[in-house]
Amino acid sequence: MTASLEDYYLVPNITRIVNVVERYGTLRWVVETDRGEKSFDIRNRNHDIKVYPDGRVRIRDADDNRYVIRDYRELDARSRRFMLPDL
Repeated sequence: MTASLEDYYLVPNITRIVNVVERYGTLRWVVETDRGEKSFDIRNRNHDIKVYPDGRVRIRDADDNRYVIRDYRELDARSRRFMLPDL
């Protein structure tokens, strides 16, 4: 049982943002993680993406899955532009 709980609570770490496309108010993200390539939807950028002062980022997708970026400042420039388009 312990192994299955560890798998359940394992949160993928995003290492690169491949693409972000907005459609009908929903953002479709394609990312590379430490567990392989993933794609997911985000309904509200302001509510579902939380950037912490130390550079960590928590992302919640439309299916309530969680993803993290350990330090967005360590992402490549293109990934940072996708994540923070206003900067």
